[in-house]
Amino acid sequence: MKIIFDNEEWNVEDSSKNIVELAKEHEIYIPAPCYYKKIENGCCNCCLILVDGTMARACSTLPADGMNITFNTSDLLAKRERNLTCYALGIPTELETGHAHDHAHHDHDHDHDSCGDDCSCGDNGCGDDCSCGGNCGCGSH
Repeated sequence: MKIIFDNEEWNVEDSSKNIVELAKEHEIYIPAPCYYKKIENGCCNCCLILVDGTMARACSTLPADGMNITFNTSDLLAKRERNLTCYALGIPTELETGHAHDHAHHDHDHDHDSCGDDCSCGDNGCGDDCSCGGNCGCGSH
């Protein structure tokens, strides 16, 4: 079977290995602390990838023939970094599949620099792509 990983074609012989394992074989490290610690797959959301344009967890995604995986983008890197920080601090995260909450009901005007979250929604005026998921622990959600 063949998959595409960041525009590179990979031959996959063992379809029982998840994307974290396959990337490791190609000398690409995908952060996945919950997976490496043998905790529930997907609990930390630090291994986010896009599979055919849809957000997924690399630790719980098995390859399929023709699958197109995107790993190396600035947006995904920022989300993985934020989730890794949250994981280290014990703050739960969610898999982001688009807008995690309704912007019409997301009304806050504080600076997320104080809580360490990257929020680009609501009264911050930065656009529609909300990346905070309402899980920053700042108490404004």
